[in-house]
Amino acid sequence: MKGRLLLLLSVLGLLAPISAAAQLSGDSAMVTPPRLRVTSSGSITLSVGQSTIWEDNPLLPQAYRKRSVPLLEHQGNLHTSVRYGDRLSLDLDYNTDRGLSSSKNRLRLGYKGAEYELLQSLQAGNINYRSHNPLISMPSNLFGVTGDLWIGPLQLRFLTSIQRDNVRSMTVRRGKQIYPFELKSSDYEVNKHFFLSKFFAQKYDDALKRLPLVSSEIKILRVTVWMESDNTSDNGGRVHKVTAYTSLSKEDETPPEGQGSGDEVEIPYAVRLDEESYEVNRLLGFISLKFPIADTKRLAVAYEYQYQGRIIRVGSFDADPSGKISAALLVDRDKSPASELWPLMMKNGYSIGGSGGLTGSDDLEVRLSYVEPSTGVPTEMTPSGESWMRWMGWDLQDSRGVGGVSDGRFDYIPGVTVSEEMGTVFIPRREPFRSLPRGYKPYESLYVESRTKARERQDLDLFRITGAVSSRSSGSVRIGHRIPKGSITAVQGGRTLIEGSDYQVDYDQGELTILSTSEEPVELSIPLESQTEIKRRSLFGVEAELALVSHLTFGTSLYGYVEDSGEEKMSIQQEDLRNTILGAHLSYDYSSRRLSQRLAGISQVSPDLPTSLRVRMAYAHLISDYNTSGDRGQIVIDDFEDGGSAVDLTTSLRWQLSSSGESDSDHRAHLAWFNVDPLLVRDGAPGQPVSLARRQDMRRQPLVREYRMEELFPRRDLNQLGTQFIQMLNLSYYPDERGPYNYCTEGWVEGAKLSRATDNWAAIATPLEVQDLEKERITSLELWLLDPYYSGQDVPEGDLLIDLGRFSEEIIPDGALDFESSLPTVTTPHGRRAESVPPVRSFSSDGIESQDVGLDGVSSGEEQELFADYLSSLRTFIDPDAWTKGGVTLPGSPLEDPSGDDYHFYLGERWDRAEAGILERYKYINGTEGNSLPRLIQGHPSAWTDLPDTEDLDGDGVLTSRESFFRYQLLLSREELQPGGKWYTGEVVVREDGSQTSRWVKLTIPLSKYDATMGIHPSMQDISAVRLTLRRFEQPIHLRCAAIRLVSSPWQPYTSTVDPDRTNAEITLQTHSLEEDSGRSPIPYVSPRGVARDRRPGALSRVRYDEKALAISIPDMVKDETAAVCRATDLDLRHYRQLVLYTHAEGDVRDQDLELFIRLGSDFSSNYYEYRHPLQVTPRRDYSKMSNGELQDIVWPTANVLQIDLSELISLKEERESFAGEDRSLVYSRGRVSLRGYPSLGNVTAILIGVRNKSGRRVSAEVWVNELSVSGAGQMSGGAWLTDVSATLSDLGSASLKVGSQSAGYGDIRSDVRLQRPLSHTYFDLESIIELGKLLPKRWGVEAPVRYTLQENRSTPRYDPYDTDRPYNGGDPIYYEHSDRLSLSNWRVRPESSTAGNKSDLTLSYDLAHHRRRDPQTLDQNSRRMHSTIDYLRESGTGDYVRLHSGWSRVYDSSLLPTPGVEMEHSTQVYRNWLWDRSLGVKWSPVTFGSVTIHSNTLALVDDTPSSIELRDKDLSFRLFSEQILRSIATLGTTDRYQGRYTLSLHTPMMRHRLLRPAYASLTYSGDYSWRRGVIVGEESSGHTIRNDGRMDILLRYNFGQLAPQGDSRKSPGELQVKYGRYGGSTIPGFLPEAGKVFGVGHLERAISPTLGYMLGISDFAEEINHAMRSKWIKEDPTLSRLPSYFVKDDLACELRLRPLSGVTVDLFLSQVRSRSYICSGVSGDGADMTGRLRMSTIGLRKDATAEILRDLASDNDRDRAIGLFRSHYLVSPKEQKGLPSSLNLLPNWLITLDLASLSDAIRSVTPRLVVKHQYQGLLELPDYRLRSDATPESPYDLQTITTSDHFGPLIGVDATVGKGLTLSAAYILSNSRSLLIESLRLLTQTDRRGDLSVRYQVALPPLIRSGIPILSSSQTSLESNLSYSYTHTSLEEASVRSESQSRLRGLDLHSMRLTLDYHCSSSLSIRGFWREEIRNPLVTGHQYPYRKSSYGVMLMLSLRP
Repeated sequence: MKGRLLLLLSVLGLLAPISAAAQLSGDSAMVTPPRLRVTSSGSITLSVGQSTIWEDNPLLPQAYRKRSVPLLEHQGNLHTSVRYGDRLSLDLDYNTDRGLSSSKNRLRLGYKGAEYELLQSLQAGNINYRSHNPLISMPSNLFGVTGDLWIGPLQLRFLTSIQRDNVRSMTVRRGKQIYPFELKSSDYEVNKHFFLSKFFAQKYDDALKRLPLVSSEIKILRVTVWMESDNTSDNGGRVHKVTAYTSLSKEDETPPEGQGSGDEVEIPYAVRLDEESYEVNRLLGFISLKFPIADTKRLAVAYEYQYQGRIIRVGSFDADPSGKISAALLVDRDKSPASELWPLMMKNGYSIGGSGGLTGSDDLEVRLSYVEPSTGVPTEMTPSGESWMRWMGWDLQDSRGVGGVSDGRFDYIPGVTVSEEMGTVFIPRREPFRSLPRGYKPYESLYVESRTKARERQDLDLFRITGAVSSRSSGSVRIGHRIPKGSITAVQGGRTLIEGSDYQVDYDQGELTILSTSEEPVELSIPLESQTEIKRRSLFGVEAELALVSHLTFGTSLYGYVEDSGEEKMSIQQEDLRNTILGAHLSYDYSSRRLSQRLAGISQVSPDLPTSLRVRMAYAHLISDYNTSGDRGQIVIDDFEDGGSAVDLTTSLRWQLSSSGESDSDHRAHLAWFNVDPLLVRDGAPGQPVSLARRQDMRRQPLVREYRMEELFPRRDLNQLGTQFIQMLNLSYYPDERGPYNYCTEGWVEGAKLSRATDNWAAIATPLEVQDLEKERITSLELWLLDPYYSGQDVPEGDLLIDLGRFSEEIIPDGALDFESSLPTVTTPHGRRAESVPPVRSFSSDGIESQDVGLDGVSSGEEQELFADYLSSLRTFIDPDAWTKGGVTLPGSPLEDPSGDDYHFYLGERWDRAEAGILERYKYINGTEGNSLPRLIQGHPSAWTDLPDTEDLDGDGVLTSRESFFRYQLLLSREELQPGGKWYTGEVVVREDGSQTSRWVKLTIPLSKYDATMGIHPSMQDISAVRLTLRRFEQPIHLRCAAIRLVSSPWQPYTSTVDPDRTNAEITLQTHSLEEDSGRSPIPYVSPRGVARDRRPGALSRVRYDEKALAISIPDMVKDETAAVCRATDLDLRHYRQLVLYTHAEGDVRDQDLELFIRLGSDFSSNYYEYRHPLQVTPRRDYSKMSNGELQDIVWPTANVLQIDLSELISLKEERESFAGEDRSLVYSRGRVSLRGYPSLGNVTAILIGVRNKSGRRVSAEVWVNELSVSGAGQMSGGAWLTDVSATLSDLGSASLKVGSQSAGYGDIRSDVRLQRPLSHTYFDLESIIELGKLLPKRWGVEAPVRYTLQENRSTPRYDPYDTDRPYNGGDPIYYEHSDRLSLSNWRVRPESSTAGNKSDLTLSYDLAHHRRRDPQTLDQNSRRMHSTIDYLRESGTGDYVRLHSGWSRVYDSSLLPTPGVEMEHSTQVYRNWLWDRSLGVKWSPVTFGSVTIHSNTLALVDDTPSSIELRDKDLSFRLFSEQILRSIATLGTTDRYQGRYTLSLHTPMMRHRLLRPAYASLTYSGDYSWRRGVIVGEESSGHTIRNDGRMDILLRYNFGQLAPQGDSRKSPGELQVKYGRYGGSTIPGFLPEAGKVFGVGHLERAISPTLGYMLGISDFAEEINHAMRSKWIKEDPTLSRLPSYFVKDDLACELRLRPLSGVTVDLFLSQVRSRSYICSGVSGDGADMTGRLRMSTIGLRKDATAEILRDLASDNDRDRAIGLFRSHYLVSPKEQKGLPSSLNLLPNWLITLDLASLSDAIRSVTPRLVVKHQYQGLLELPDYRLRSDATPESPYDLQTITTSDHFGPLIGVDATVGKGLTLSAAYILSNSRSLLIESLRLLTQTDRRGDLSVRYQVALPPLIRSGIPILSSSQTSLESNLSYSYTHTSLEEASVRSESQSRLRGLDLHSMRLTLDYHCSSSLSIRGFWREEIRNPLVTGHQYPYRKSSYGVMLMLSLRP
C-alpha cells in the first residue's frame, strides 16, 4: 500500500522530498509507521435481467408491439474517506441519482506537507481555488490539480483544471431578488384577455377617463366560462354541450341581453373552467385567462351584469329542459384580424412575470419610454414636458392617493393598471399606441393586423415598457445549496464586489445577503449544475507571493482561460474564449491586543479581540480574445439552417377520408393510403406470406420496397442509434372503382368499372397541430414524390390538389355528424347513428362489435336490407365474378359490401390463396367497418385503430359544413415533374435492382402562391387541416411520397415598402439543403467553399447537421422593382471588422442585372446602414461531371461574396455628421454604402436582405444567401486597480476605505467583455461603524451602534451613448452615482431590573440615506430616505406585555429628465411620501384561565406638500420641519390604514372532582378590523374600504381514561372530543367615514362609525351592512368596483373512541362543514347573491339506482324531480331543510380495530400478531349551491351538484404474523361515489376497487461463506421470500337523463404481481432474484391500450457502514 501511494504521487509528477519519502517507506526507525484508515458508507445496487413488453397499440409498428429490453441498472450512493497517516487523503462522494457527469460527484486526492517541506499541499480531482488578488475571481467546480510550493519566503501556487459548471444569473436590489423585464409595444399578450362584448369594449376608454377613479355603469355580477375541449380527452364527466352566439358579442351600441339568436356555434365538448383558471374584471367587463387559449379552441361565456339599475343576463347558467346551454361566443377558432371577434381580444396587456406573486406596489417597478429615432435613446417625456407614463394613464395620482398629481411612479391600481393574479400590467387605453401626440406616427397596424405581421413595422415599434418584479422575501435571497465557497461573482454598476465586505453568503442555508447600500442592482453569477458538457473550459495559472518584511507581502498572478466547444464554427454571442489575466498585489496585515487591553480598562471594549490594520493594493489586466484555432475565424450570425423545421404529414394513420368540397359523393372513387409494413417487403421477415417471400421482384418494386436513408439522401449523416429507413406514404387511386359511401347506380361498364373515370375524385385530410401558420412562420409545403412516369409505363395524368384551411366534414350526405361510438338508434336513408354525440371519442361498454360498423352505422349484413333497392339495380349490370381471382373471391364487391366501407387487413388466407401483390393487399386497408376489432390474423393483431371512426375531422363534436381554404393545384404529368415544372426544385435518381433506376422529385409549394381561394376569408392564421384530392385520372395511379411536410423559416418576406419610389415584387422562400438538393437541376446545391457543417452533440457518431441556404425565388420582377426578406435580431457588431455573406443568382437574368443589398439597423426602412453589391449569374448547364470544388467556385463565385468593411459604415455616418444641414431622414450614400436615420452597429435589431432589378427589363430569378457571418474580432483588454484599507478597534468599531478603477475592457476571466456594458469605472467606498455603548457604564445597558457609509461611482462609456457605434470623445464621466447613509440602528436601553421576572426594553433607530444619479436618460436624480423608530417593551414573568411602536418613514425623490423637442429642455418629476406607523400591543391575563390580547396598528400620512421655502432650496424642506408639518404631526397625521385585532381566550381550570377531572373546555374568540383609505380626485372620493373578521373556536374533551384507577390506564374506555368553529367576515367598499386617530374609531355626526360591534366582529354581518346603508355611510355610486359582501362558515367535528373489550377499539367520527358567501345589493344591503358549500359525514350504503332514475325520468326530466329521485335513492333522509339535505343525513363514520392476538393466549401462541381492521367513510357533499333569483321559502337555492360517496378503507384488512418468519397482509378497499350534475341532468358513478395480498417468509441459515472480509463475514445468514399481488379496478360511468343513454368515460383493470427471493449473505451483502408482472387492461378505448410487462432478473445489494 505504501508503494502504491508513492507511485500515485510519481504519476502526478510531484515527488515529496527524500525525508518525506522516508517517512512513508518506513525506513527510519525513529518514525512511527503511518496508519491506513478507510471509512465508507452508503449503498450499491446492481440489477441484471430482462423485461418483455406486450402493447396492443395500433399506432406502433407490428414488430414493436412485442419487445424485449435488457435490464441493466445500477444505483449507488457511496461516501468513502481514506487517510494514510496525516499526509495523504482521498475523498469520494458518488451518487448515481446526480448523473454520471455531475459535478456534485466528487473525487479529491490530497497531500499535506510537513512544516518545512517544499511541497506544502497538493489537491487533485474536484478542487476549489481562490486567487489572493482580490480583483481576480475564480470559477467553482474545477476538476484538476492545485498545490502550494514554499521556497523560503517565496510561495508558489499553481492550478491546472477544467471547469465543470455553467452559470446562472440573478439580479438583487435592496435585498430582494429582481426579475427585470423589457417589452416592446408589440409584445402585448395574445389570446389571454377578452372583453365580454363589443359593448363593453366601447365603454372601456370612457370608464377610465377619470383615473384613478373608474367611472363605469357596468358591474359584472356572475360569470361562467366555457372552453372547448376535445372528444379524446378524459374530462371526468365535466363536458357539456353549449350553443354559443356571436350576436351576443358583436353588439356595440346596445347592451347585450338574452339567450342569443342568429348564427350559432355548437360546442359539444365544452368544459366549464374553474374560477382559479381566470379572472373577471367586474367593472370594466373583461376576463383574463391564466393561460392563452389554444389555436384550436373556442371560448364562450354566460354572465349576469348590472347596467343603469337593471340586472341583465346574457346566455344561460343552467340547461333548459332540452339540455341546451346558451352563451356568448368570445373566441372562435379563427383568431385572425379577419374574424369578426378580433376586436374582443384586448391588446393592451403586457406580461411581466411574477404570476400570482404581486402583493403591492413595492413588488413592481414600471417605466414607459419612447425610443427617439433621431438618437436611439429612450426618453420618458413628451415634447410638452408631460411624461409618457402620465400620457398613457400610468401616473395620475401621488403616493397619498390624490388624483390629478403625478409623482413619476407607476399607479398600482389592481384590476385597472395591474393584474396581481396574472402578472400583467395594462395600459388603461384600449388601443394605447394608436392615438399619440402630434408629430408621432401611430402604430395603426398593431391593432388591425396580426401581431406577427405588425412586428414587421419596427420603425413604429418604438415604445418600451421596462422595469422589474421583486420577489416577496426581503433581506436575504435564496441561491440554493451545494454551492462551493467563493464561487459566486457579484457585480454592481460594473464593479466586482468582494465577498465578506460587500456581500455575505451562508452556504449552509443557501442564502446571500447584500451589504452594499447602493441603489444600483447587483448582478449575481451562481454556479449551475451542468448536465450536458457543451464546451470544454480549461483554466490554468500560477501565482507567486514573496514575504518582503514582517506583515508585508507582494504577489504576482498569471492565469489563462480557454474554451473549446469542438464545433466546426462559432455562433455570435456564443464564441469560444481565450482570455489571459495578469495581476500584482501587495498586502499588509498587522494586529495587536495592546491597545484593546488599554481601552478595556476605561470602557467595555473586549481585551481579547485585537486591534488590526489591513491594507491591500492590487492591479489586474485582462486580455480577451476568441479561440480561432482550427480555422474558425468566421463567427456566424445566421447560417440559414434554422429554416426547415417541419410538421411531418407522412404517417398514414393521421389521414382520414374526406369530402372534396366541390363534387358529390356519387363521384367518389376508391383511394387507399398506407405505410407499407416491413413485414411484407423485408428479406427473411418472420411471418411473411409465402407468396411474397418467393417473389423478391415484387418486394423490390420502388412503390413498396424499403428505402434506406442514404439511398435518397446520400449526403446525410446517419445516426447509428436511430432508424435507417424512410417512412413513406403510399396513395393508390382507382378512379374507375367505386369509393366508400358512393351509392351511384349509373355509369357502370363491363368489368364492374365506372365509366367517365375523369369525372371522379377521391380525397383524404389530416388535422394540424398548429393552426396559425403565420405565427409559426410556416412558408412552404415540401413533397418528395416518386416519379410515376419515369419507368416509361403508360401512367395516366391528372390533378393533385392540396388544400389548406377548413373543410366540410360531411362524407355521408345526411346533414348530421356520423360516428361509430355508441349504439346507433336513429335510422336514416344513409344508415343509422346514435342520437347524440358521446362525451368521449371511445367505444362504449355495449360491445365493440355492434359499434365498429363504419360511418353509416350498419354492418355489411344490415346494409343488404337497408340498401336493397340499390343492390337490385346493380345486379342487372354487375357480374359478381369480377371480384374473383384464381377461384378466390376478393373484397370490394358492392353486392357484398353496399357501402364500400369494409376493412380488410393486409394479411390473411384469402390474400395468400390469391397470391395478391402488396398494393392489392392494402387496397381496402382504410375501411371503417371492422377496423378496430381486436383480432389476430396469422399471429398478428389486425386492428388498424382503437378509436371509433368519425366524420369529425377537427374533433369538436360538430359537423362542419363550411369550406374556407387555399388551393394549390399540381398537374401530375411527365412535364410538370421535370426541371422547369411548376413546383419542381430538385430530384434524386436511385439505382434499383439490376440496371433499373427510380427517380424521386422534390416539389416545394410556396404557401403564398396559391392557385385559388374558396369560401369566405380564408386566413393563414386559421388553417385547421390539409386535404389531398386526386381527380381527372383515366386509369389507376399509384403514388409514393418520401416526405410531406410543412416547412417554417425565421426569415419572412418583407411586404412593406422597401424603397419609397419602388414597388415590391412577389417572392417565395425556400430552403435548399446539401442533403436533399445536391441533385437539384439544372444547378445542383453545394455548400460554399470553406463553409463547414456543424455536428450534433450527443450522438455516438457525431452526426453532422444539414447545411442549408435560403432561396429567394422571384418569378416576375419588373424594372426597378425590389424584393426583400427580413428577420428581427439583437446584435452588437461594434467589435468586428468585416461582415461576410455568400450569395448566388440564377434564372432569366444576366450578370449585373440584379443588385443585392443588405440593411443593418434598428428597423427596416427608417434607421439603417445599407450595402449594395451587383450579382454574377451562375449559368444553366450540365454540372454532373464537375468536381465538388469546381462546382463550388461556379455556384458560389467569389464575385458574389459580400465582404463589408464595417468601419466603412461608421465613417460614412461621421462624414454625414460633418455636414450640419444634412437631413437625417434622407438616404445618404457613398459608393456601395448608404445610410438613413440613426442606425448603430451596437444595436442591430433588424436585418433585411433584398434584391433590386437594375436591368431595365422584366426578369425572373432565384437568389440564394448563405452563411451570414462576421470576422476580425479584435483583441480587447482592460485593467483594474484597487486600494483597500480596513481597520478594527477590538469590538468598539471598524472602518474601511476602498478606492479603485476599472476600464471598459476588464472583467471576469471567464467573461466575454464584448458582451458587457462598455463602461470605465472609478469608485470610492467608505464604511465605518462604532459602538458608542461600549464607552458607557455596563449597568446602564446601552447599545448604541453608529454606521456611516459613503459610495461614489463615476463611469465613462467607450461609445457615445447617443450614437453607440461611435467612440465617446468627451472627457467627463456622464454616468455618476453618489450615495451616503447614516444609520443609528437598534439603540437599546436595557437597564438591570431589580424586579424578578419583569423586564423592559427601549429601542431607537434612525436611518438617513441620500442617493444621487446622473446618466443620459436622467439629467439628475436626487433621492432622500429617512426612517426612524421608537419601540418600548414591558414584559412580566407571567407572559403579559405592553408593546409600543412609533416609526417615521419619509421619502423624497426628484428627477430631472430630458425632454425632446424645442419647447422645454428638461422636466422635473417629484415623489414624496411621509408615513407614520404607530402600533400598540397589550396582553393581560386577569385570571389564570383566561387572557385578553389587543393589537392596534395605524399607518398615517404626514402632510409635507411643497412649500415656498422649497423653491429656494430643494433639500431645506427635507431637513427642516415646517409649520405645516408640525401641525400635521400634532394632529397625529391623516390615517391611511388601520389594522386591529382583539382576542379573548378562556379555558377550564384544573378540576379536583373525580368526575370533572377528565373534562376540559376552551373558548377562543378573535376579531379583526381594518380600514384602508380610498382614492380622491378633486372633490370626489372612491370611498374607503373596511373589513372585519370574527372567529370563535370551542373545544370540549372528556378523557374517560382518567376515571380509571391510577396506573391502570390500559382499561380506559375511551375519549370524547367535540370541536366547533364559527368563522365569518365582511368587506364594505365605498365607506365614507374617516378612521379615527386612536384605535381606528371614527365618528360621523356624533356616531361611532362603524359600530363597536362591527370592529370587534361580534355583530351580525348583514345587519351591520344594512345599518351602514341606512346611515348613509356607504357611497351611493354604481361605479363601485366591489359591493358589500360577507361570509359565514360553520365547522363541527366530533370524535368518540370506545374500547369495550381488550383488543377491540371502535372509533366514531362525525363532521359537518357549511360555508356561505353573500354579495349584497348596492341599494339595500340585502344579500343579492349567495354561494354556499355543504359537506357532512353520512351513511350511504345504497345500491346503484341509475337505471331506476332514468326510467322514472323518461317521461318528465324536470330538474326538481331529478333531485328528489336522487335523494330518495341515495340519501338516508330525502327530506329538505330550506332546500338543502336534512340534518337527519348527518351520521357518524367508523373505524373498528380487532387485535385478536391480545384476546387469547392460545391465539397469541400461534400468531403473535393478528390485527383485523374495518373502516367506513361516507360523505354527502354539495360543492356549490347558489341563492335563486326566484327564491321561495320552500326552494331558496339553486343546486349545482349533489355527491354521495362510500369509502371502505379497508372493507376488511388483516395483518398477521405466524411463527417467527411468516408474515401475511391482506386488504380489500372499495369506493363508490355518485354525483348528480343538475345543470346537465347527468349522473356520474365512480367505482374503485383494490385488493392487496402479500406474504413474506424469512428463515435463518448457517453462513455459506467463511471470510475475513468484513462485508462478507457473518455468523448467520438468512433467506427471505416475498410474494405480493395487487388488483385495481377503476371506472367512471355517465348516464344522461335527457338522452336516456349510459356510457363509460374511463376505466382500467390493473394486475400487479411480484416475487422476490433474497439471500442475506451478511449484514452488508444481499442477493435478490426477482420476477415482476404487470397487466393493464383499459375498459375504454382511446386513452390507453392493453399492456403487459414481465420482468425478471438478479439484483446485488451492498450496504456499507462506517
